[in-house]
Amino acid sequence: MDNPEDVITHQPDIIISSWCRRKFRPEQVTNRADWADTPAVKNNPLFKIKSPLILQS
Repeated sequence: MDNPEDVITHQPDIIISSWCRRKFRPEQVTNRADWADTPAVKNNPLFKIKSPLILQS
């Protein structure tokens, strides 16, 4: 999603993240404004996928 507000609108059940060359820190997701009420943040299904897996062609 290009716009962080889309997360609020879509109310995802899970969040999958890939942060190239940076460690995934779940608190940076859960501390975002207004994301606390999304099912993914409430229920804590936050996952990291290694960037090489999604950057392969």
